[in-house]
Amino acid sequence: MFKKEKRKNWRSVQSPFIFDLARHLEAGSRYVDERVVTDEVAFDRVFRDIEKLRADLKRSKESIAVEDYGAGSRVFKGNARKVSKIAKHVLQGKSVARSLWKVLRYWGINTATEGGRKLNVLEMGTSLGITTAYLSASGCHVETWEGCQNTTDLARRNWKELGLEENIVSKVGKFEGLLKSSSGGWDMVFLDGHHDGEATLIYVEQMKSKLGKGGCVLVDDVTWSKGMKMAWRTLLDDPYWNVTVRWRGKGWLFHIDGAVEQHIALSCVFKF
Repeated sequence: MFKKEKRKNWRSVQSPFIFDLARHLEAGSRYVDERVVTDEVAFDRVFRDIEKLRADLKRSKESIAVEDYGAGSRVFKGNARKVSKIAKHVLQGKSVARSLWKVLRYWGINTATEGGRKLNVLEMGTSLGITTAYLSASGCHVETWEGCQNTTDLARRNWKELGLEENIVSKVGKFEGLLKSSSGGWDMVFLDGHHDGEATLIYVEQMKSKLGKGGCVLVDDVTWSKGMKMAWRTLLDDPYWNVTVRWRGKGWLFHIDGAVEQHIALSCVFKF
């Protein structure tokens, strides 16, 4: 556990905001907002379609040439990559994707109840588009960025098969260039495409002026490498991010006006 962090089970979190986040990430259905549980039942066919597509991708015989602008891979050598291996080793798992859906659905329902707009979500790192599909199914406006055109083409084909292509804005390019040209305004940014410590710190710093009010950043693989561990320690020491939650190798960053500084490492026990 990193300095500053306190390990907690979702049940022992005292902050109402973090408790709501933690229970939708980790708790079983009996502890999740009943509106979200109702929607889970209604969206069962969508979830089954997404997971069927994931299974099909794992059996795919197709290969693509991948242009990798990130920190490289521990699985692949070279740019020619089997789609089946990408599906098996790169994509976020079903449980993680479903938990993100629950959190965004909960936040979105509350925003709508208060007469607000749909949430805006940015995914930095599209890959095959499976996690993107879950984000879109939550009812948010989703924009997703990918550095590789071939990977993006395959993801777009997957969304078309799922009937989600009209609901997702997809852009191809290097993250630094896309960030400079974007006006931002996101409620959540999922940084899942450039697992390099220095690059992560640069992107997160830029997010301070790109997030909408109350927006957050979710950084993937904060314990993936020495560089990413150092980056996470640096972010924990940044007073701007006064509330952080580390969850399943990922780090949530929040800037909440008036909040007591809290850094939590969430104990994880998936139950569905």
